[in-house]
Amino acid sequence: MQDLQDYPIGIQDFEEQRPTLLLPLNSLSLQDLSLADALDELLKNNARTHGLELENKGIANRFAELIEKLSRKFGRRIVLLIDEYDKPIVDFLDQPEKAAEHRDFLKSFYGVLKPADAYLHFVFLTGVSQFSRVSIFSDLNNLQDISLNARFASLTGVTQQELQHYFEPEIAALSKAQGKPDFELLEEIKRWYNGYSWDGNERVYNPFSLLNFFAQGGVFKNFWFATGTPKWLIKEVYNRRVYDYQGLEINENGLTQFDLGELSPPTLLFQTGYLTIRNFYRHSNLYQLDYPNLEVQQSFYEILLGFYRHSGPEVAPLIENISNLFANNDLDGVFSRINQLFATIPYELWQKENEHFYHALIHLTFTLLGAKTYSEVQTSNGRCDALVETADRIFVFEFKLDQSAELALAQVYERDYTEAFRLSEKEIVALGVNFSRELKGVKEWKVEIRA
Repeated sequence: MQDLQDYPIGIQDFEEQRPTLLLPLNSLSLQDLSLADALDELLKNNARTHGLELENKGIANRFAELIEKLSRKFGRRIVLLIDEYDKPIVDFLDQPEKAAEHRDFLKSFYGVLKPADAYLHFVFLTGVSQFSRVSIFSDLNNLQDISLNARFASLTGVTQQELQHYFEPEIAALSKAQGKPDFELLEEIKRWYNGYSWDGNERVYNPFSLLNFFAQGGVFKNFWFATGTPKWLIKEVYNRRVYDYQGLEINENGLTQFDLGELSPPTLLFQTGYLTIRNFYRHSNLYQLDYPNLEVQQSFYEILLGFYRHSGPEVAPLIENISNLFANNDLDGVFSRINQLFATIPYELWQKENEHFYHALIHLTFTLLGAKTYSEVQTSNGRCDALVETADRIFVFEFKLDQSAELALAQVYERDYTEAFRLSEKEIVALGVNFSRELKGVKEWKVEIRA
């Protein structure tokens, strides 16, 4: 099997033809068939395509037979492409026993690649997870993981240069239709669909979202998220009571580990595309994670807010104008809208939750509406619960549950949460907010303004 180093990007001989075996595991119908039967159908279909017949028993043996017969028929080593190699596992993460069963089965299935090396010219596997070689690829010591390799950072997306070159006519047409200059349209497209990175430097666009954006006449919407967000993933995030992953720092092992016995939300979110690498700090070998773009962050927060409210993700009608209310310094309107939002939450949920629950609801709500929001902001004397920044004001929040707004506001000043922002030319608004389990919302709030 050839090494990936033998294939430098941009120096490919596309005139060379080789027999190719494509196994798209995302095409398997595992609701109707067992993994063994579904793979058997996939192998038989490939064999028929090349005029071959499989005679061996056992899926792994039939896979090895197909590779050998295809190579012998054409007298050349073959190219093997496996798309979504891990889908039979990832689709069943909410069923741990089934996921483990599929993992063990695939270990045997992929294990035939090493003995079949004489018939393989090039093998390329893609997937959303990174199962360790111990769990699936223990027999394959000739595989290279290129996920975080800077040489391949732009392999799976559209670069800014490619966007402006290949989509120049579409960009010009949309710019004219929407009455805005090219650079302004490009900035908006970048904000929505760019941002994926595997080295903290090169950033690429999501091809699926980008193509749908142009196909639908330049409408900004959540295309990728609409393809399906696994509820088990959002549920896992919700159960851990972590609602904001911006700026999270993690080492490479944390990014690449995928242990069925101990699923880590940051790892899951990174490997499934909900988080990406913002920076890589070489001196400490740490990666800083963030949401790749507005499309992903907005949709993720909306669905997570649905879990916190124990209702559907549709919240825009309730909170669509909170940003305007903040901008107009209409705090009565802000808290009125918040209480309208909270009024839909089941009574039982209010009774059993703690302060964190309300912090999460506020943060998700404010961020969804485009406000510049920070949670648990570190100052020299502690952490303020939330900070919302508008064009001319900085709102500093402290929340209490079943206590008093006066106590919350006093803490803002006792711990001098506003001190860190005194050099700002913006007006500083300190807010103490008291939530009530009985009223299911904001019972009272106190405010002080410092110019």
